[in-house]
Parts: sequence; C-alpha cells; structure tokens
Amino acid sequence: IASKDAGFPTQEYLGVNVVMDGPAAETMTRGALDTLATRFTSSMETLRQRLEVEPGVAGVTFTSALPQDYHAERRLSVESMPDSALFWVSTARIDPSYFTVLQSPIIQGRAFTSGDLSPDARVVIVDQGFANLVMPGRNVIGQRVRISMTTKVDSNCAELPWYEIVGLVKELGMATALERPPTAGVYMPYVPGSRTALNMIVRGRGDPLPIGPRVRDLAAAVEPALRIEQ
Repeated sequence: IASKDAGFPTQEYLGVNVVMDGPAAETMTRGALDTLATRFTSSMETLRQRLEVEPGVAGVTFTSALPQDYHAERRLSVESMPDSALFWVSTARIDPSYFTVLQSPIIQGRAFTSGDLSPDARVVIVDQGFANLVMPGRNVIGQRVRISMTTKVDSNCAELPWYEIVGLVKELGMATALERPPTAGVYMPYVPGSRTALNMIVRGRGDPLPIGPRVRDLAAAVEPALRIEQ
C-alpha cells in the first residue's frame, strides 16, 4: 500500500477526514439537514482560508473521497455507444482547485470553474483509466454520459440527465490501494451546501505531518462542532 503510486507526490500531502457533530441524520427534517450542510461547507471554506495563510501550507482543496480511499461506484452509459453494456466507474465530487493543488494539470479539455458549481451543472472530468477502459481509441472530450446515482440499474435510466465530459486527467488514486484491477474514474464538481461527504487535502511546504495539530486547532476555532476524525 505504501509503495503504490497515487499519481502525485503523496509525501507532500495531508489527507483530513472532517465531520460536523450534530443530531443524528434520521432525526432531522430535510430543511434542518440542508441548513447543517450549508453550515458545514461554509465552515470548511473558512477553514481553508485560515489554512492557506499558514507558512507551512502550499495549498488546500476538497474532495468527497481521498485518493487511494474507497470511491462510490456508479453505473454509466455513453450516448455515442448505445449498444454497449453499462460500465462501472468510480466517482468523486471535487473542488475546482483539486487538480491544481495535486499538481496534476489537465491533459485535455478544461478543469472545473466556479460556473460549474450549481445543482444544475452537467459536466464531468474523466481520468485516463476511463479513457482506456470505456472509450479506448476515442476522443472523450465532448462525449455525453448518463450516471446512475445508485449501484443498481435504474428503471428510469432513459430519464437521467446527460453530463458532458469537459476534461481528461491522469489517474489519481480513484480506487483503494488494495484494488489491483484498473479503474475508470469520473469527477463531478462539488456543489457548496450539498450533503455530500467532504474531505480536505492540505499540501505542505515540506513534511506535511507537523501541520496536523494546527489543522485541529484551526478547525476548533472556526467551528466548535467541526471534528477531525483522522
């Protein structure tokens, strides 16, 4: 696990699992859940701003799943390949700064922008594993895909929205370090205020481990309910 290449210099980064303490989700109304999600993402953005000015920090970004950790698997179909079976893909929701902080420039197309951060955004970025496994030999930019939000095949698959592939990146740990088969990765923009789980990645200027205690201190100062799990 320690020797598996994640696609970026992992020794420069600190992965942070963050949660916000509060009532159990099953006891909360939809409105209360939405309010809590908005409060959480606002607190995380404030924490990012506080961290970015720390002398030992070179960059901060967010993702629903940390590289080499478990990523939600979804079923995907390609508009230009109607006769193909549905493909399994690993998915993550990310902040537009994700690839910049991981020092992984876009290979083809573009990165996400602030204009993509809305519930109605219908764009995705795929990795080289996707290009190799799902659409070998084809140009992925501009292709449209449908993504099931569950692991089951949706009976209303034809009613799902189309997402346009706007960018291609190299593989960046879209599967756990224990998984050996190649993985097709799909990134979607993280929409502020959504209930998606959110993790933080901090790039250090040198060894990132000494930043850990400072992350905990700043999180508590920004929002007492923020808790660093790992």
